[in-house]
This record gives sequence, structure tokens and C-alpha cells, in this order.
Amino acid sequence: MNSQSIRKLAPGINVFFSLFLLSLPFGDAALPGGPAIISPTKLAFILFAAVFAGTFRAGLSGIFRRPDAWLAVLLFAAAFSLVNSVFPGVSALGCLRLAAMAILFLAGRFCLSSPAGRAAAAVSLVVAGAAMSGLGIYQTLCADTLFGLGTYDPYQSLVPVEAAPDAAKILIYRASGAFSHPNELGFFLLGAFAAGFGLLLHTGRKPLRVALALVGAAETAAMFLTFSRSAWLGLALMSAAFLAAGRGRAWLSGILALGLLASLVILPHEGRQALGFRATAPQGYDRGRIHSWQAALAMARAHPLAGVGLGTFAERFDEFKPESAALDYHQRNDAHNTILALSAEAGIFSGLAMAAGIAISLLAGMRRAALRKKSSSGIDAAPFALIGLMPGLMLNSFPYSEMLWLAMAWCQHDDALQHPGPGAASFSPSFWKRAAGAIAILLAGAVILPKFHALLRPAGAISGRYLNLERSALGRNPLAHPRIYMDAAALAQLRARAVTNAGGAFAPLTRYLENEAGRAPPAPGLEDLRQEARGIPPQALAWALFGRQEHLDKARRLAADLSLRLDVERHEDIEIAETIFALALAYDWLYAELTAHEKTILLNTIGAGAEALSGMAGRFPMLNNHRIVDAACLAVAGLACYGDSRAAAGWIRQGNREIELCARSFSDDGISPEGVAYAGYALEYILKYYAAAVPLIQVSARPESWIRAFPEAFLRHTIARGAWKQDDMILSFGDSPRHSWYGPGYLFARIACLYGDPVAQELAAQFMAGQLDGDSSAPWLYALWFNPENPRQDWSGLPAARTFPNWGIHLARDSWRGDETVLGFKCSPAGGRKLRQGGRPFPGLGHAHPDANSFVLFAAGEHLITHPGPSRLKRTANHNTVLVNGRGQTGEGSEWFKGRAAFARRRAADLLLAEHTDYYDYIIGDAAPAYDPGLLRDFTRQLFWLRPGLLFVFDHLGTATPSRFQWLLHTTAGVSRVDERTLRLARGRAVLTIRMLLPETARWSWETRENADADPEWGVSPWTTIELTAPDATTDARFLVVMQIGVTNEPAVFPDAVARENGFDVGVGFPDKRVSIDLIRYRGTNRVFSLK
Repeated sequence: MNSQSIRKLAPGINVFFSLFLLSLPFGDAALPGGPAIISPTKLAFILFAAVFAGTFRAGLSGIFRRPDAWLAVLLFAAAFSLVNSVFPGVSALGCLRLAAMAILFLAGRFCLSSPAGRAAAAVSLVVAGAAMSGLGIYQTLCADTLFGLGTYDPYQSLVPVEAAPDAAKILIYRASGAFSHPNELGFFLLGAFAAGFGLLLHTGRKPLRVALALVGAAETAAMFLTFSRSAWLGLALMSAAFLAAGRGRAWLSGILALGLLASLVILPHEGRQALGFRATAPQGYDRGRIHSWQAALAMARAHPLAGVGLGTFAERFDEFKPESAALDYHQRNDAHNTILALSAEAGIFSGLAMAAGIAISLLAGMRRAALRKKSSSGIDAAPFALIGLMPGLMLNSFPYSEMLWLAMAWCQHDDALQHPGPGAASFSPSFWKRAAGAIAILLAGAVILPKFHALLRPAGAISGRYLNLERSALGRNPLAHPRIYMDAAALAQLRARAVTNAGGAFAPLTRYLENEAGRAPPAPGLEDLRQEARGIPPQALAWALFGRQEHLDKARRLAADLSLRLDVERHEDIEIAETIFALALAYDWLYAELTAHEKTILLNTIGAGAEALSGMAGRFPMLNNHRIVDAACLAVAGLACYGDSRAAAGWIRQGNREIELCARSFSDDGISPEGVAYAGYALEYILKYYAAAVPLIQVSARPESWIRAFPEAFLRHTIARGAWKQDDMILSFGDSPRHSWYGPGYLFARIACLYGDPVAQELAAQFMAGQLDGDSSAPWLYALWFNPENPRQDWSGLPAARTFPNWGIHLARDSWRGDETVLGFKCSPAGGRKLRQGGRPFPGLGHAHPDANSFVLFAAGEHLITHPGPSRLKRTANHNTVLVNGRGQTGEGSEWFKGRAAFARRRAADLLLAEHTDYYDYIIGDAAPAYDPGLLRDFTRQLFWLRPGLLFVFDHLGTATPSRFQWLLHTTAGVSRVDERTLRLARGRAVLTIRMLLPETARWSWETRENADADPEWGVSPWTTIELTAPDATTDARFLVVMQIGVTNEPAVFPDAVARENGFDVGVGFPDKRVSIDLIRYRGTNRVFSLK
């Protein structure tokens, strides 16, 4: 097309082009009320592409040029990558994304071939860059974000361990703007910076130059605050190129200096240390990048033409990773190199084509820049932007980055359409006034909005770094003791209540003291310090309440012994945490009785432990019990020692911030995929922290929904009330045993006080009276947390079933009468729905199990279909689900469940349906994504429980190649054969009759042995593994099993199953009712079972 034609078409298109550029940072943000896949960026691009297609009439010959052959090769190679893709749908989506980038390149080049288009693009990028810089600066400054934009967590490992002992350990938020990762913000700001600096050089208006310089300084500061080394290196290269070009050296130097100075001012002292540490020292996960590159090269060598399929690097990583690589997010998520990523996923020709496109664009841009320098017409900033993007392309996988494709298009815009002067210089004064006004408003907003936002929130609610300890109740009276859980006035009230044992709240403490009175002291070589540490608080509290010398002496002796034995180099973090927690309570509650020497010893021991925990910040994932316990104990130690230790303020801030970070990852349902016992462990220390902190300082919001939901969640996991025992009361999932280690009676009591929950109060009373708490409990907390005046209400009125969708768990029972049957089903998406949908980091699930589509059954006082409980090795073979060719689900085979691999995938196992009616519970789970890619195409399990006595199980499994399936059950009941299709399980009064209907050629087998994978610490007992297998391999398997639940003194009359075409009819004992099993439509959520 000629220049006149383009100038006629450009103005209308440029409006939509500008809107698209303004929306670039919002590619990960969903529109309000809309699906997550439709972001403002995608919508703006669709509008821009549609207007371009409707406006442009020249045909392909007017768009494509001869050098664009690289683009054709790239698109063809991407389409060809579908050949080897284990997820063709994912790879097809990748092809679509690359096609969209090609459209952006061609349409963008068209728009940028006019001065007005280049000017509109530059101004749009400046505005977007200013907005994202302001948001990024706010995120680091306030350790928070606005409007839910930017989901990246604080980069905690940036705080060096070598910080001064008295420094307030402050966690740092990496600026990420509206992007999902700080590296993406840095990549975007490099392009925006180049565009803004190009505008600055093109205009002679000093006020506008100053405004653009301020925007550039803000972008520079934000780039530093991303802590993205690729952004830093890109900024350095781009700046060096600008300086070498010989224009605007003074302006550029001033912008860089001001930006760096601003970032240093914004960061606390530890942040500035971290900035230098990040810039000068290698990072622990740098080796992960090398592993990613090695895996990508291995993929390219194995599949040089088609690659492994676009978008499937993470799924195929395990097949090609080097032996030294661990399953780590930074290694397996992508190739960390744009060219290698394309070569691995779409073949080496795609990588070469991309490299050729970048080289052609860079050469064209540099040639134009050289010509414009000779003509004294200014500098074209596009090639400098592309130079700045190069480190990001080499250290990250950005093949779909709009900024990359925009920079390439800008470098290749048509020279023939260039005005004699720079395009920006031809703007009217009114345009510059409007642009300057808009930029001034954005800059003012970037400064004012964070301050205004801060005024709307309490200082303590922003983050740990903003806790104003000096103005808190703790700071106003830093020498007052006791202050943890009680002050002098509260202690006097407790003493008065203890005299009458009000409501029995002091009985658990009294029983503990009586039991301990005749017990010998622990052996000196006891490895785990936690048991001894748990003995200090009850003795110290007993002294405070009853004033008996024996309790004071024992508390002092235990504290002195722990102070001598604690070795922060040798002991585990969680031992250190519980030890300094106990010592902190001793320091606070016995303060008046301790000698100066004893106080010094305690302070030094607590300080050593606290510094060790402080240096471990970020070591564990968000939902890991170690991280929660460590943070809570660190903060409580700070609260107890504040005023006597200069470092205590830092412990408080860091502990509070860690708890706040963990709280963001909690779901709203009160449970944990690692089981009830681990949920109780985390809850105990969350409540211990907040109970200590709330009266003393302003703290961040608790995970209110999760805490409030815990009593009912625990209750739902319990077996029939008549069968409760201290060591057997719950259906276990994950590594949890059939009981709780910590409490939970006093936890229920605390929740009843916090939220007025009458069911929680009833549970607390029953646990306290029945002495049902676990053996690691803190019975002294009843004295502090149980209020007998709180209302009580039993749980018989609750619905008989509850679904926990975040973790894919459904728990149902036939009643609350006390001898009921209880069914539990689990099909958990790795990491949980909340974190997967929110783009959050992997939360850590080491104690979870590879058990998608498994179920457990309790009836007539016995566990009939069982779960392995605490396991030394996590294996699918130990669960009531299916093996494929002898292989289980992703993450199995080691001591800790390796859930990162499954979490990194786009698809996840999930609970598709959980329905509870007056007659039945209907459950459907999809577990295929829980297995390694390529192993299993389909695995839907449908459970139909016709209460109280009939349970139907239907499984459909599909594979790409003929495979053998092992359908598994586990039990501690005795197993006997009734006939070829029927087994009988019996334990105590409980009887379970199991009949196989499909596959007709399948056969039962079973073996009774000790579970070799069980954790010996919690006991290993014999159990029976039942296996249903078909003799022939197949690509499409269907299992149909019917179970009848009964008791020994009832006649066992198994319902008749009448075969019919494409299904069965089963009589159920109800007049005029039967279960119809329709095997025609069984895929997805189509129901197989119906009650007719």
C-alpha cells in the first residue's frame, strides 16, 4: 500500500491500537463478572484485530513482505507440534496464541508505519508504564496490592541471613504490577521506558520533558523493585545503547539516578541489603534454570521436527530432566529461554525462525536508527527497546509477550512513510497539553492513592513491616509481665475461677499435673525437644494460678535444661519453634521469680532460636505446618521478650507477616488435604499467636473463614459418635492418623469464644469431659479458653452430608444417631481450587497422598474400607483407587508427596458432582489429570450411595494404548469369597458384601500383610489389599461394583441385579423402587445411576 492509503486508514485503527496497548498489563485480570479467560487485553486485541480486518483492503500482498518468511515457518512449525503433544488441546491453544502474536506483529507494523500510529503507541505505552510503575511501587511500599491486581507473593529469600541481630526482619514484596510475575512487569517496563525516552528526545517542550523524565524515573524504580535480574540487565544494556547513540545523555543519567535513589528510599534497610545481595550473589534456584535449559535441549534432540507440543514443557519435564534436577517450580514450569522453549515445544525450526525474526527486526531497527542519527532527525527508540528485552528473552520464556512482538513490528515499520521530522514533533500544542495533563494526573494518582489507601486501613493491617509497636499496648508498657494470654488483672480473675474449677475448665490442667507429679524426668538424650517443651507452660501456669513451689521449681528446671540442650544447628526448625515458645511463656509468666542470670540465659536461648527461625523465612510452602508453627512461635517469642531484647520487634514483624501470608492460602472450609490432624496442628498455633497478639498489638486479619469452619469440618470427618476413642475418631486422609494430635477440645473452646459457635462449645465440653484430646495437646489452654457460660447446642440438626469443593472432599452419613454409617470420598485438585484459580504459588502438600478418586467407609462401629494413614512412602497402591500398568498417580514414590508437578499442569483432578438427597448421595470425580500425562486419558468414578445399605461404584477408564488396570480396596476386616463374583468382609458386627458386575472377565484376589509403606512411628498393623483385575489389556475399561452394608445378626440378602441391554436393574428393598444402571451415556458428568 502507498503512504496516502495508509494515512487514510490509520486514524480509526490507531484508536483501537492505543486501547489495546493501554490494556497490555491486564492480560491476567478477568473482567468484572466475566470468566477468567476473558481479560481486558484479550478483549481489546479482538476489537483491534476485527477493526483492522474490516478496514484493511489490500490483501495479503499488502501485509506480508519477503523477510516475513520466518513468521510463516514459525506458524507452520507450531501447527506441526500437535503431532507429539500429549495434550493436543493445550498445543492448539498455543498455536492460536502464536497466530494472535503474528496478527499483532502485522497489524502493529501497519499502524506503526504512520507517524500518528507511532505517536499513539508511544503515548499509550507511557501511560500504561506510568500506571504499572505506580502500582508496582505501591506493592513494594505497602506490601499489598490494589484491586486484586498482581498475585505474586513476597520474595522472602531476598532478606540475607547475615542481617544484623537487632535488625527488624522485614519481608519484601516484589513489584509485579497487574502481571502474574515480577519478571513480566520488568519486561513490559523496558519497552515502555524506551517509548517514553524516545518521546522525551523528540519533543523540545521542557515541561513535557520533565514529566516524561519523572515517568521514566518511576519506571526505573519499579524495575529495581521487581528484583528481576533480567530487567536490570536489560535496562543496563538499553541505557548503554542510548548513551552510545549520543543523544539525551544527561537526561538518561538523571532518570536512572533518580529511579535508583527512589527505589533505595522505598526499600527498608534489609531491602537495600537484599538488592545488593540479589545483584552480586548467585541465587539458589539459578541451577534450576540450567536444569530447564538441559531439559529443553533434550526435548529438542528427541523431537527435532515437531517438539513435544506447545505448552507442554511442564508436563513432559520429568521425561527429559537431568538426574540432578528436583521437582521444583522454577525448573519445571518452563524452559526459561524463549528460543529454547520454542525449540523444545515446537521443534528446532520454530526456535530458529523466532531467532531469525528477532535478528531481522533488530538489524532493521538499528539501520534506521543510524540513518536518523545521520540526518539529525532524532532517535528511533524501537531497536533500543528490543536490545533491552534480550536478557528477558534469554532468561525467561516469553514467546507470547505482546511487548516482544510490538518491538519487532516497530523496528520493521516502513521507512517510506517517514515524515521529514519525527512523528511526535508534528503533534499540535493542544495534543501535548492534553497528554501532559493526563501524565500529571497519573503521577499524582500514583503518589496520592497509596497514601489515601493507607488511611483507610489500620496501620497494622497493611503488613508486618507497618506494625507500629511503639504506639501499641505492648509499646506503651514494654516492661509489664505477665502479658501473654493474660495480664495482671486477667490473672487475678483466673485465680478466682480456679478456686471453684468453674465449668470444669481447670480439671484438664489438674489431671496433667497429677500425672506428671510421679513421672521421671525425660532422658538427657531425648532427641525431640518438643515433648519436654510442652511440659513448661502447664507448670508455669500452675505456679501463677496456685502459687505452689513445686510447680515453680519444675518449670525453672525444665527451662534451664532446654536452654542447655537446644542446638540450633542440630535440631529441626519445628523443635526450635516449640522450644522458644515454651521458654518465652516461662520468661513472661515467671518473670518476677527469675534471677537476672536466669533471664539472661533464657533471652540468649530464645534469641538464638528466633534468629535461626528468622533465617528460615520462606523455606517452607504456605500451607506447610512447619511454616505456620515457626512463624507463630517466633512472633510470640518477640511479644514475650519485647522491651528486653532489641531484636524482638523484628521477630514480631516477621512472624506476623508470615502468618498473614499463610492465611491468604487457606481455603474457607476449615480442612486440610493432609488430614484433620495437620489442620488441627496449624490451627493450634494460629490461635496461640492471635490470642497472644490481639491484646498487645494491631495485627493483620486472621483466616477467619477457615478458623470458623474448622469445628464443623472436624465433626464431618468423625466416625459415629458412639465409637469415638482418643486414638480412633476420624476418617483419615493424607498423613493424619484416625485422631488429632493437638486438642482439639480447647481449639473448639477458643472458636466458641471468638464466634459464639454453640456447636463448637458442645464439642469442647464433650472432649474435655471425655478426655478425648490427643497426646500432644496443651490441656492448660482449657483454663484460658474454655468459658462455661457460652451457649451449647448438639449437632443432630446439621445436614447429614457436606461437600468441601476446594479440596474435592465429600463426607456423608445416614444420620447423626451415634451408630451411623459414614462415607468419605476424595478427589482433590492439586493445591486446591482456590490457589489454582488465583494463580498463587504451590502451597506445599508434603503430607498429602496420591489418592484421587479414593473413598473410605465406616459402618457398624468398624472401619471397613480404610486409608493407610501416616505413610513413610506415598503410593497410590495403598489407596482405594486404580493403578494403570502398575503405576499410580503423579507425585508418588517418596516420603513427601511431590505435588508441584500436578500443580503446574493446566488440568487437575476434581470433584465434578456431589449431591445429597433424602435417599442417596451421588458423587462423581475425575482423576485422569492426577496421573502422568499420556498414561491415562479418562478416569471418572461415580459413587451412588443409597442410604443406608447399598453403595454402587462405577469407573470408566480410557487410555491411548492397551493397558491393564488394578482396581483396589484396602481393609482390616476379614475377607472371604462367597462366589467368583462376590466377596464378604467382616469385622466385629460389621459386614460388607461386595459383588462385581463389570468387567465380566475380571477376578478377585487379595493379600493380607503389613503395610511396608506405613510410618513405623505411628504403628504398622496387618491389612488386606483386595484387587480386581481383568485378564486382557484394553483402551476402554469399565468397572461396576455393588456393596451391601450390614451387620452380623441381620440376614444377608444381596439385591438382585438383572442384566439388560446396556445396563442393569437392581432391586433395593424399597416398594416399587429400583436402581437403574445405564451404561450408554457414562462419560463426564452423565449419570449412570438413577433411582426409579
